[in-house]
Amino acid sequence: MHKLQVRFVSQKAVNWVLFALVSLFLVNSVAIAAKPDNKARALLDQMAATMRSAKSLETKMEIVYTRTDKVKGARVHRSSGPVRLRKPNYAYAVTSGDTYQLCASDAKSCWNIFGHRSTYVKGATDLNGSNIFLDMGFLVNYFFTQNADIYSVTQDYQKLRYIGKSTVDGITTDVIELTSGGSTLDEPSVLTFYIGPDHILRRSVIYSRGEKVDLLYDTTYHDVQLDHDLPVESFKYAPPKDSHQYQMRLPVEKLLGIGKAAPNFDLPTPNSGKISLAGVRSKSTAVIVNFWFYNCPACQEEFPHLQKLYTELKGKGVSLIAVDTGDKADVIRNFLKEKGYTFPVAMDKDKGGAAESYGVAAYPTNYVVDSKGKVIYRGIGFDEKAMRAALKSAGVK
Repeated sequence: MHKLQVRFVSQKAVNWVLFALVSLFLVNSVAIAAKPDNKARALLDQMAATMRSAKSLETKMEIVYTRTDKVKGARVHRSSGPVRLRKPNYAYAVTSGDTYQLCASDAKSCWNIFGHRSTYVKGATDLNGSNIFLDMGFLVNYFFTQNADIYSVTQDYQKLRYIGKSTVDGITTDVIELTSGGSTLDEPSVLTFYIGPDHILRRSVIYSRGEKVDLLYDTTYHDVQLDHDLPVESFKYAPPKDSHQYQMRLPVEKLLGIGKAAPNFDLPTPNSGKISLAGVRSKSTAVIVNFWFYNCPACQEEFPHLQKLYTELKGKGVSLIAVDTGDKADVIRNFLKEKGYTFPVAMDKDKGGAAESYGVAAYPTNYVVDSKGKVIYRGIGFDEKAMRAALKSAGVK
């Protein structure tokens, strides 16, 4: 299941398609052998350092996408195209063939097209390029973020191992494998990187295993060039004149309105207890209700701010319930213990639960509910100024 996430500073909802890399289809020259984890970690760190210091990148990307339906069998799609990237947030990447997709950024706006050329999605580009991505093209986002494990926010790389050697475009590469997987996934994902002697990624393989369908993206990056002079003018982009922007209902429009009654919920906690909004509200001047899930970078980014707010105001009648959607109890407990968060956490269903009744369509989402059970604030992301204003209107001093 994919969940819409936002950056809590910009409060922009970013529809992010998550994928993980795997090594089920290594080239025939790979010698699989057990190697020390520190070798794999060193290679990963060197690749990250190379991308971090690079000012620009050019390559031709070739993708083989295999979709295997457990009933209907496998279908193979092939596509390829040029990639041009420049920091801090310029991009142009397009593939054609069996699958058409495009990502373009002029540092102000970011356009994405997938499949139907007549429709595009447009949004503001993050200052550091973190929301620049191309489905099946891992290197496009990695150039800007150096985030190797796109399914994890902790980046601890505990299941990282060295696989062996493999040849890509005549270049001998080192192959490393990183087992990943969100806490809500039934099957882990495996990220496999083919890294050249210059510490540049030459190939990635993306494998996502599902109950009914398996997806495999085998991407090769040909003739990768770093630090060429790419003028910013070359990144100017305008969608085709006969295309139109995809219009969708903004996630904030789905939230409960100010003054509406906040639905009660009675949910389990990670420590086998129970917590209800009505029970907490009866003892509070106001209640902050936060909706989050573990594999949400923006959620984890706002948690220190929520903790600070909770610590400051809990003695003034302010309560906080952080409602997790879909994670396992042990994952939540370990996370809270590791980070030292002390506010109460409830466990909601992934579908059809409290989050749905509150109209949550992007994460993190925050509400402030007064002592009468009315919504006095709702928003996506963390807006401390607005939340404090709402709390003050409820009588919190």
